[in-house]
Amino acid sequence: MTNSDTLYGRRSDRELEALWALETSIASVAARFKGEDAFNYSQEVEIAAHLMVQVRSTFGATEHVENLLVHLTRMEWRCLPGRSTDLVIVHPDAANEFREGWGTRWTRIAKTLRLLAAVEIKRGGGNITTMNLVRKDLRDLDAISGSDSLGQPVTYFLCWVDSNLKNRPRQHKRYRELREALEKWCDESSESRRAFLLSRDRVGFAYPKHSWLAQPIPPGTAEYP
Repeated sequence: MTNSDTLYGRRSDRELEALWALETSIASVAARFKGEDAFNYSQEVEIAAHLMVQVRSTFGATEHVENLLVHLTRMEWRCLPGRSTDLVIVHPDAANEFREGWGTRWTRIAKTLRLLAAVEIKRGGGNITTMNLVRKDLRDLDAISGSDSLGQPVTYFLCWVDSNLKNRPRQHKRYRELREALEKWCDESSESRRAFLLSRDRVGFAYPKHSWLAQPIPPGTAEYP
């Protein structure tokens, strides 16, 4: 068993490759999320779209697009009743099942198709997202990961903030509260949960530490206690 296997439990090479593609894409967006460039990532749907395009363009073998092979990803996937998940990666072994179901009722497919990863994104403006909204997303991710029919995917919570956290003491307190809550959430299932927060002025963290296949925190990021 390789080190990457132990980080995510028992995973095939194809699964690890797709997870690596997702985490590499998160790292790529994080590297560009600074200063005025953050304007290009001003909404959750924009970040999800950037991640989806990058994940698909990373080498993979789950979906044919002309003569290319890409990772099968979807935005706003309604795998929970009345709720959309920002971004999902379909399990590599479920790609054929997905294609065979094309054109049928999506509500039925979405609730039974096996997923490899599910991602919730929070894009705070001047302030860090409140804990009530964070807990709501975490509950949704837990419902997805706990579903046998959805394949018990790896779940990611990503938070991006415009706020200048280094100069805002009140936001420091909310940042610490959020960090502690996300660390506790990840510790409860370290093989299947990942959390990430980054502000435009380079304050943030990725958790669990040293458990990502591709480290998303850019150089120079301050990790305040």
